[in-house]
Amino acid sequence: MNNYTTYGKMKERTTISFTGPMLTFTSMRRPMLGFLSMSVGLGYLKYTDEITILNDIKQKATQYGSTLGTCVDVGYYFPLSENFFLGAQASLIQGALYSVKQTDFKGYTQTVRYDKSDYENITHLDLSVGLRYCW
Repeated sequence: MNNYTTYGKMKERTTISFTGPMLTFTSMRRPMLGFLSMSVGLGYLKYTDEITILNDIKQKATQYGSTLGTCVDVGYYFPLSENFFLGAQASLIQGALYSVKQTDFKGYTQTVRYDKSDYENITHLDLSVGLRYCW
């Protein structure tokens, strides 16, 4: 961010969010053995990175961008009872940024456009465990 040097404790908060329609397939042929759930989607992908330096005065820099992204998830759920299932799921969100808007610690804002060979890759893998109720 414009070759800015400062000292202090740093806090960084990165957010990747996907908003869009999802097509979901659920296979529940043998409910007592569990079921498989798969989804795929195409939609709006937003990336935000906030850096805060905590010294005598609070200094903040941000970088954000958005693009078209994809989301794919797969999960398997095991029965606990007739209606409750416990399972694990893996979700992958992916996209490429062509440009980002940066605001440095001094408040100067600029748009950075990447060359075709240098697009910024955004990938997020989420592993989760959950309880599901099916009626």
